[in-house]
Amino acid sequence: MRAAPSISVEIGENPPDDVDWDLLVDRSDAPLFYRSDVLRAYWRFPLRTTLAMHFMRVYDRATGRLRAVLPTFLLPPDDPLGVCPAMLPGFRAADGPLLLSHMWHWYDTCLPAYRLDAEVLNAVRRGLRGLAERTGAQAYGFMNMPEGGALAGLLADSGTAVRRIDARYLLDVRGLRSADDYLARLRPRPRQEMRRHIRLMEAGGYRLTAGPPEPEDMAAAARLCQVTSAKHGNPGWYDPERLTKFGTELRRHVNLVTIRRNSEIVAASISLVDGQRFHNWAAGTQRPGELGFSPYQVMLHATVRAAIDNGCALLEGGRRNDAWKERLGLTRQVLLGCLVRAGQEK
Repeated sequence: MRAAPSISVEIGENPPDDVDWDLLVDRSDAPLFYRSDVLRAYWRFPLRTTLAMHFMRVYDRATGRLRAVLPTFLLPPDDPLGVCPAMLPGFRAADGPLLLSHMWHWYDTCLPAYRLDAEVLNAVRRGLRGLAERTGAQAYGFMNMPEGGALAGLLADSGTAVRRIDARYLLDVRGLRSADDYLARLRPRPRQEMRRHIRLMEAGGYRLTAGPPEPEDMAAAARLCQVTSAKHGNPGWYDPERLTKFGTELRRHVNLVTIRRNSEIVAASISLVDGQRFHNWAAGTQRPGELGFSPYQVMLHATVRAAIDNGCALLEGGRRNDAWKERLGLTRQVLLGCLVRAGQEK
């Protein structure tokens, strides 16, 4: 006779609003994208079309103690980053939506747990498999897992195909007392270039600000982010109205760096802060070639300063734009993903 499973899985449709969820997220060192207030904000103001959100909890049957949590997103199969064929050979958008954890804007997927082991992962996979069948998803799985991380390792050990799909960039700011210390780390040419762009900004009469955003400043930054993403071929990446409301709702987590000409914001960088990590998450600018300096270099310098001032250990630099980030001292972290066709696992 098969023994009864020692853990149970519950899946709800309402975002978490309890201490137990957040305590587990904090103890597992998961990023703020898993915290209940961030998930509630996204549930209210999804940055991209989201068909449904579900929230999974894994419990120990004997004690009733929470062991793991996981948000999941049922998303249209539009593949905005072009990574689905790598995770799912033969991928076709016509085959239906995808059930993913996390969603496209987050780049550091994990499975928050007090102790992540094969038993917990198997329970989560059973939950995902059943949820995919109920929601009509063509596939389910994880994306943007750090190479060498516990979740990717357990999936690979179980025989699941885990593939390289992308990379994110990190800057270790521990031990830095100022942004000048960061500049001192750079090679001479990048260091001189960043200083030159800061001088050009100052000489041009522009003003740099940093701190929690006011709603009107968040709206201006959101519009610039949408314009910039459209210039890079991804016009639907940000919805300005939703991004404004999302950032305003999470104001206590947000650090907004702006470059202003008089009262007009001409460039902005939106960062999210979770104590240990400073997520340099989104940025946009007006006509950078017309400003006479690189707004992105100026804003990165200001963001490093803000990360140090906030006592963070890491600055998260996001994905893509590889050569630029590596030249400015950020370290590449390979990201892995896996998708399993619904009905394939038993």
